[in-house]
Amino acid sequence: MVSDFAVANPPTIDIPAMICQPEKNFYYWLTSNHATGAGAVVELGTWLGSSTAYLSAGLHGRQMHCYDGFVWSAQYNWKSGIKLESGADFSHIFLDNMKKCGANVVVHQSNIDGFTWDGSPIELLVIDMGKVAGELATLLTIFAPGFVPGQTRISLQDYQYFPGYQISIVMDAIRASVELENVVVAVNSNLQPNTVSFLVTKPIDTAALAEVVDTFKSWSVKRIRSTWARIVEPLPEQARARMAPGLAFFLYDAGHAEAAVEALAETSMDRLMLKRWKRMADNQDFSRRYPELFTSWAEAQTRKVHVVTPSAKAPKPLGAARKVVSVVRQLDPSEQLDGLIAHLAITPQDAAARERLISAAFIARQEQKALDCLIRHDLADLSAPRIESLFKRVYMACKEALNAGDRDRALSCFQTLARADEQHPWVRALRPSLSERAVSAA
Repeated sequence: MVSDFAVANPPTIDIPAMICQPEKNFYYWLTSNHATGAGAVVELGTWLGSSTAYLSAGLHGRQMHCYDGFVWSAQYNWKSGIKLESGADFSHIFLDNMKKCGANVVVHQSNIDGFTWDGSPIELLVIDMGKVAGELATLLTIFAPGFVPGQTRISLQDYQYFPGYQISIVMDAIRASVELENVVVAVNSNLQPNTVSFLVTKPIDTAALAEVVDTFKSWSVKRIRSTWARIVEPLPEQARARMAPGLAFFLYDAGHAEAAVEALAETSMDRLMLKRWKRMADNQDFSRRYPELFTSWAEAQTRKVHVVTPSAKAPKPLGAARKVVSVVRQLDPSEQLDGLIAHLAITPQDAAARERLISAAFIARQEQKALDCLIRHDLADLSAPRIESLFKRVYMACKEALNAGDRDRALSCFQTLARADEQHPWVRALRPSLSERAVSAA
């Protein structure tokens, strides 16, 4: 079944979530239709309990088992609106949320290495953790003794999320034991659900799980491409599009950088995927892990801009720049920002384009990127109020990164600020904190 599962019509539950509405619909539908009481309902990875609450609502008071380490991460502060110290135990918040919505839960607080199961039958296993091959294989091995062929269903969050491509190759390793049953998609919306579910048809081959974990990073280009083709073949077009860049990540992690760049060049991205990719390009964790991919993609975007601008008569730079702007005006703020950066490379003296660049940066929340562009063209005049506002937002981002313990992000912001004005009081004020963090990190 390929659906947004809106037909399930779940209750409204007010708990911060990192899942979208179609996935909430699906969780309620899943327990309402497939939790008969013949086995346990088990959730791995609950966070604050939104998914748990929707699963529980479909159980109508029956018990479910919830596994999580309940260790707070700095990124959760802005995702939830709740302020806790990194590393704090947040199990009490989860339990309070469960009490408010009447969920009947048995909590197992542990990291993955501490998970256990007594072998009793499992009807539903909902997994929202173990995003890398080794961890997911461990989870499936732990709970496999409870799987009942023809009855047990495994739901996987982030299956359609391309950086989590390892989830799909682990499930492909046991394809003789499971079959794809449900794919959650968005219907007439910009949401990007990532969940799928499988029906267990035969006992799980745990040896196959171990084999894929041990070997997938040494596979040949041919084996990777054939495996990927088999994974995406049964999926609807929307899911294929969401997963498509995963092939490039897969090839790159296996040591085939050149083939990965080629695969990325073959990948077409719609507007939603372009926005997701651009967010990742600005994320240092991804850009450092896959440098050639993000560099080649950025270069390809620059070439595309220049394909639009020249005519057969090789127009003057100003005419080319105007054509870039005519295209840019049709894009969303994040795309506009990239187009305006390309435009300023042609005509840095265009004051109107600078103003549009700053506006796009504020809307897209990519102030550092815009300030870097202005610095490159010697246009970062901090006496101009809007450019000073860019500078201030980058300064605030630096402070937030320091408070969150994200030293790399803080250092990146600081370097931008220092290039704009090395003697600015804010830059001087930040230096001691960054120096202390660098010493502690060493």
